[in-house]
Amino acid sequence: MVATRENGLFLYDDLSIERFATGADELLINSQVSCALALANGQFAFGTMQAGVVVIDETGKLRDRLHKPTGLQDDAVLSLYEDRQRALWTGLQVGIARAETGSPFRYFGEREGIKGSVWEIVRHQGRLYFATVMGVFYLDESSGRFKPVAGVSPQCWALLPFGKTLLASAFDGVYEINGNQGRRISDGFVFSLHRSRQDPMRVFAGMRDGLKSLYFDGGTWREEGRIEGMNQEVRHFYETPKGQLWLTDYFSGLLLVDLSKGYTPRPPIMRFDTLHGLPPADRVVAFPTDKGLRFATLQGIFLFDEARQRFYRDTTLVEGLSNPKIGLFSASWDGQGNLWLLADDNAQSGVARRSSEGVYSWDQSPFLRIAELPVFTAYPDPALEQTTWIGGTDQVVRYDGALPQHQKLTFPTLIRQVIANADSILYGGAGMAPPGMLELPFSQNSLRFGYSAPSFDDESKNEYQYLLEGYDEDWSNWTVEIYKDYTGLPPGSYRFLVRARNIYGQLGETAACDFQILPPIYRTWGAYLLYALLLAGGVYQLWRLGLRNIQKKHRQEMEQLEFEKLKELDQMKSRFFADISHEFRTPLTLILGPVDNLLSTQPEAEQAKQFNLIKRNAQRLLRLINQLLDLSKLEAGKMKLDLRFENMIPLLRGITFSFESLVEGKNIGLRFESELEIAFLYFDRDKMEQVLTNLLSNAVKFTPEGGEVSVEVKTAEEGEWLQIEVADTGPGIPARQLPHVFDRFYQGDEALRIEEAGSGIGLALTKELVELHQGRVSASSVEGHGARFRILLPYGKGQPLIPATVDDELALENTLLLVEDNPDMRAFIRDAFASSFRVLEAADGQEGVDMALEHIPDIIISDVMMPRKDGMELCEILKNDERSSHIPIILLTAKAGVESRLAGLSRGADDYLSKPFNREELLIRSRNVLEWRQRLRDRYASLQPPAPVEDRSIQVEDAFLQKIRGIVDQHLSDSDFEIEQLARVVGMSRSQMFRKIKALTGQSPSLFIRAIRLHRGKELLETTQMNVSEVAYEVGFTTPAYFSDAFTEAFGIRPSQLRK
Repeated sequence: MVATRENGLFLYDDLSIERFATGADELLINSQVSCALALANGQFAFGTMQAGVVVIDETGKLRDRLHKPTGLQDDAVLSLYEDRQRALWTGLQVGIARAETGSPFRYFGEREGIKGSVWEIVRHQGRLYFATVMGVFYLDESSGRFKPVAGVSPQCWALLPFGKTLLASAFDGVYEINGNQGRRISDGFVFSLHRSRQDPMRVFAGMRDGLKSLYFDGGTWREEGRIEGMNQEVRHFYETPKGQLWLTDYFSGLLLVDLSKGYTPRPPIMRFDTLHGLPPADRVVAFPTDKGLRFATLQGIFLFDEARQRFYRDTTLVEGLSNPKIGLFSASWDGQGNLWLLADDNAQSGVARRSSEGVYSWDQSPFLRIAELPVFTAYPDPALEQTTWIGGTDQVVRYDGALPQHQKLTFPTLIRQVIANADSILYGGAGMAPPGMLELPFSQNSLRFGYSAPSFDDESKNEYQYLLEGYDEDWSNWTVEIYKDYTGLPPGSYRFLVRARNIYGQLGETAACDFQILPPIYRTWGAYLLYALLLAGGVYQLWRLGLRNIQKKHRQEMEQLEFEKLKELDQMKSRFFADISHEFRTPLTLILGPVDNLLSTQPEAEQAKQFNLIKRNAQRLLRLINQLLDLSKLEAGKMKLDLRFENMIPLLRGITFSFESLVEGKNIGLRFESELEIAFLYFDRDKMEQVLTNLLSNAVKFTPEGGEVSVEVKTAEEGEWLQIEVADTGPGIPARQLPHVFDRFYQGDEALRIEEAGSGIGLALTKELVELHQGRVSASSVEGHGARFRILLPYGKGQPLIPATVDDELALENTLLLVEDNPDMRAFIRDAFASSFRVLEAADGQEGVDMALEHIPDIIISDVMMPRKDGMELCEILKNDERSSHIPIILLTAKAGVESRLAGLSRGADDYLSKPFNREELLIRSRNVLEWRQRLRDRYASLQPPAPVEDRSIQVEDAFLQKIRGIVDQHLSDSDFEIEQLARVVGMSRSQMFRKIKALTGQSPSLFIRAIRLHRGKELLETTQMNVSEVAYEVGFTTPAYFSDAFTEAFGIRPSQLRK
């Protein structure tokens, strides 16, 4: 085919040439043909200088024209090109344009004559009609333009074919349309129309305030009147084969009008709403399927159970539906058995395509290109196979499913430019990537990469993902940004990768750009040589300085060696004293026992004097021995735990990754995995850090290059233990050595072969620290495949609610303070209580007051007559001090008169015993006082309101505990409010507060605070509508799960069961 500028087209077959007449000759002859192109679909495109682009088929028929009225920027076309997506590119005098000549989508708008939002589309008598808010339009397919139907008011909502005429509903009535002319046949605001199945001459009109019937009789229309008993706004109809009408009421739900027995103005009417299982939506549309009647709602697809008269969500109709609760408002079937579903959010609209097996799959491709267009109707055209008309705001879209679908075409990703430091263009060409390796100086280590993808279906929504090898750990998230900046890249070799994804989810080919950032001058080989020379000179000077100090250092070493030997000798002496002291205790016991027996026989005065001398000196020797033992314990470093209730996971993760630099140097992998993000338990942070550091150090030490060290955290034994495992891929531990790995100073064969062999103390210390936390540690190994160390710590229900004691002040045994100025009497009483109490001693009343306030004992036995302060003053001071008012006091005196006894009791003494006294009587009275205190403790622990009592001491303690409860109530929601904060508010030390509350309630302060929180939580659950989680946080628990477990332990019932 030959195109000429002024004479049209000719056909040439190597032998002859003849003119080819076409339907576009007038355009081609008068507009100067400038270029031509054979299209992939067999048609031909011709560019002209005055008429734009003309497209004809092989017979010469005019098929399409692209010029200014159709959106082309200019009618002067200089060149043509067709891409892989069959889009036609035009080179114009004023720019470049791309036209989708082979696209399945064609758009019609105001330029083609359509106006207003399109609510319904119908083909009638071979012509397409469109109901819009601006009236009714029809498509003149010969001209491709939309023309209005005369005689019809604006704001039309629905269309209904009726014989040779077409009915339209409008805001002022129902219109009958014949061809291009309409006339009104009924009044009223009518939304929807439906032709009766039972009587085809009857048409129901859904109105704004009810339903009426129109009847076609003898060529004329007459109104049969309204259906009584309803005034709802009817927007949609569906009639069952039985003659039942399902009506959509936009505000009240769904109506079922039963006309199965024939038409009547007063039929049975049923109303369905949320009480019948429908979602609280403002519209419901009924539509038939091969699986029965279904209902499209704003919360997905529902089905109706006629037997139960209820609606249920149907998630089985369409497989792969992206959102089962998708908001639907329209459903239409096409000629291929596919269901077109329109969603409230058009981005979720799609087609349920039916397979040959009758299974529906979800396809959103017809709506991806028009996702931002508000859509109101979809009409599968029965006259055009696979063609669907979609009506929206001021626009109509024709979708032709028979045309090629672009989402299956492959496309490349292109790197468009590389810019350094925001101003230097390193690469700005076309193609897949810059050629070769870019070498960049260190001063150009801030780069911007620009990229794009030639996938032009809504190209603004193409997404990109990038990765800089050697810098980024993984691909980035998808983004619509078309550039990526990297700043301050360190020297090294890199590869920038980028890939694209179009609106169909199709991935483009990956583009790559290789480049290298050269090191700065101070990091070149010449610079390193200079550094080496300077270092060598410095080493030489240091060597000379060291040589001069050798003799001095040697003398210091000798002195140090002598010091170490003396120190070792001293330690041996201490151990000797400690060992022999233990041996002295048995004979001393055998001395003191018989002496006590001899004294109990009431010997003569001279004999008693000798016996007492023996006893006094034996006790003195015992005290000296105890002091030696205390010194030995101090030298041994008796360890105490500083326990805190904390989340252990961050500590474990932090310690693990603190070894990153070490393992990177050895090319060893380091991995940390935890099933838990939060694991609160009692532990000493420093000690557990020491434990994990020991294990990780050993693991890294024994793991060869290329191996891996891992730390794994999870729960064990039904959640009662927190399990921490440290594993390596080293040589492992022989089976014969496994039982000894935790022994002190033990070294395995493998440890002796490495350079940094340990002393054999680390694992022994690890074991002692873990056991100090009431935990367990074990080791397992398969020789040649690494070793695994497992730590189990009490956790959840398995851990103590209150941590193990960590200092002497918080000891669980009863403490007795003995205040007596006579040392022999103190020794006599101490021996009586030594087996049941921890005995503290004071030599006078002032010292007794100081020790009582410092240690808060469980009971005080005091003499009355003493220096500095007597027993009466001691009693009065302690009973009037809030820190010590609860401590029971027994007074001992030589005064046996009633006045003296009353004076002591009036000062607050709990009991009074006259000298001489029987030791057994003193023991019994002490137990009675403590048992009475235990009964009082049980009352306080129950957290019941205090009962009226006359005992002033009980009133004081009641007031104190009420004060404590008030303070806790003020800080109830503060989960961090514990004993330290409580002691600070009350004005006591931590140990004083602990001993005070422990003595009054039998509980530690932490348990007592927790009990207050639990009782308050129980009250809230019983008296409010708060849920369990809200109550848990309201009363200061860190997690609802912890609250639930503690609540169940306290009350024997779970909080959720209490609410029921």
